[in-house]
Amino acid sequence: MKLKTFFFNKGIQKQNVKQHGWIGIVYLVGLLFALPLQMLLMTSNEEVMHEPVDNLFQIGFASQLFFILFLPVLAGIVIFRYIQTKSSSDIIHSLPIRRKDLYLNHIFTGLMLLLPPVWLSALSAAVITNTHSFFESISSGDIWGWVFAISIMTMFLYVFSVMVGMVTGMSTAQGVLTFILLVLPPALFFLITASLSRYLHGFPASYYSSENITSWSPVMKLTELDYNNMSLPITELIIYFLLTIVFGVAAYFLYKIRPLETAGQAIAFQPLKPIFKYGVTFCSMLVGAVYFQRFNTYGWIGFGYIAGALIGFFVAEMIIQKTWRIWSGKLLKGFAIYAGIIVIVGIGINTDVMGYEKAIPSKNEIEGVYFGENLQQLMNEDENKEIYANDQRYIQNVRAFHDEMIDKKQQTKPRQSRRYIVSYKLDNGEQLVREYSVSNNEKIDSLAAVMESETYKRSRFQLSELDKPMESIVIAPHVPTRDNVTISNPKEIEEIRQLLKYEISRLTIDDMLENGKNWGHIILNTEENIENAKSQPYAYRQERPVMMWKKTFDEFESWLQAHGYLEKARVTPKDIQSLEVVNVPDAAHQQYFPDQVFMRSTDNNPIIEVKDSQAVENILNNYSEHGDGTYFCRFITDSREEFYGVLTEDEVPEEIVTQFK
Repeated sequence: MKLKTFFFNKGIQKQNVKQHGWIGIVYLVGLLFALPLQMLLMTSNEEVMHEPVDNLFQIGFASQLFFILFLPVLAGIVIFRYIQTKSSSDIIHSLPIRRKDLYLNHIFTGLMLLLPPVWLSALSAAVITNTHSFFESISSGDIWGWVFAISIMTMFLYVFSVMVGMVTGMSTAQGVLTFILLVLPPALFFLITASLSRYLHGFPASYYSSENITSWSPVMKLTELDYNNMSLPITELIIYFLLTIVFGVAAYFLYKIRPLETAGQAIAFQPLKPIFKYGVTFCSMLVGAVYFQRFNTYGWIGFGYIAGALIGFFVAEMIIQKTWRIWSGKLLKGFAIYAGIIVIVGIGINTDVMGYEKAIPSKNEIEGVYFGENLQQLMNEDENKEIYANDQRYIQNVRAFHDEMIDKKQQTKPRQSRRYIVSYKLDNGEQLVREYSVSNNEKIDSLAAVMESETYKRSRFQLSELDKPMESIVIAPHVPTRDNVTISNPKEIEEIRQLLKYEISRLTIDDMLENGKNWGHIILNTEENIENAKSQPYAYRQERPVMMWKKTFDEFESWLQAHGYLEKARVTPKDIQSLEVVNVPDAAHQQYFPDQVFMRSTDNNPIIEVKDSQAVENILNNYSEHGDGTYFCRFITDSREEFYGVLTEDEVPEEIVTQFK
């Protein structure tokens, strides 16, 4: 006896396949083109060198991403198109079929059109992988990982698109809202943190914006698969599968209560209209403020808030009413109430009613402290267990800097500044993170006490890497005229190891702030790093420890000179065929890159050629690759290679300065 409650309806399925079967065909052809065909092309031409492939996401990823993102969403729009047009909606819902059965049959159709193309593409890829040695690093587990990831994300995007379609009465709005909502969580978080960083002194916007917020958006998560060269973790796949079920159930209940007459309307449910309107207003307001933040003045930023809110509010109302004739006293009253709430919240944030800006943990609460400019180092805390220091004197110095920065709240951020991050690890397991900008020209005693300490230098310059066994040390110059110098003699490696520790120990804060004054960088090929490179695919290899070869490393330079390495490792005055200097007074107020100065017209800024060998050596020893200064130099070597730099007036020989006056 046939089960009467079974949802499957042959008539609906036949009609759906006849009407929408092209979706499955396009998805299949697209995935076959993006994956198996690309694999065949990679193996057909042996003369073309390809990067090693460790994962299916590395093959034709852009094409894969296009079809995986757009076809499931398009299927949700097309298959449920009948609820968005009044004539189709009336006809379909007049049939003696319950809405439950209509919904389940159409959901089933979409899944049957979208999932088999994924499976067939994976089967084709598996056959090619097993018949070509080029793909021997791709295991069956990699293929199954691709199948599960794409199958679940396809179902998620399809069901999510269907759910969005239930709250809107227009197919165009369904498609647009689907992608907006898919990227809204991280985008909204970014906009909010960008605004808070402007008004809440010490708020670490870059820290929160980097704290894996991309995982909040399936679209952004998918776009990272090629970059990370890996599949989605099993825990995230389970979460997306559960969300697929949740959104599917939510779409069903919305479909059951959805009024038929809402077909053609932007928002299908009356209670959702104010949420849509004020949500658009809020997001538009934040976009306007972030856009005008580049002018770095409160006047323009305030204009951005007001203009963005007005545009968002009235555009949202026009979309809801489907007309531009929306003006009414009630509408203006609604905007006034919204503006009043925002002003109250803004005043509360700016006056720090919650005491956020002045919060400093007591010494007894602090287990460890991190101080530095390297946000990535803080983000990779799990990989770097030594990131938090527990030296009491160092903690006291960091707290002193933090306390001093609280009293230095700036109305506008300086044009040229450095960002410092303070992070406390508290005894209750929580973190307190703050971020401050310090002008390049500002001298802060508490900052010097922190940066000149042994604890800070050990963290910043990765001194622990110097204690590890090494196979070689590579000196890589920053100019195009020199090749890398590799030192592998154990005795010389040990001498360099001790020299580098000594040079770093005597660095002052001024030396460390001069990031551009380097001859090159020093690469430490530790045995641990080399073993990791041999055992891991390229994408998973650890980065080699690197130290800057600063121009203040006099003892190290003397050692290189004594051992015959100096002239091989860096450019010297006798390598310079020509040196040109130009003075650009505007650079005191506007950022210039040295190479760009010489590429643009110099009619208003004459170029002086320096021929005196002593002046050439002086400039070579003092120029920075980037930074502050109004004098720019171009070096041309004997091999016609060029490199550029910038100097302050104090660093330029007096006889050259006088020629510009």
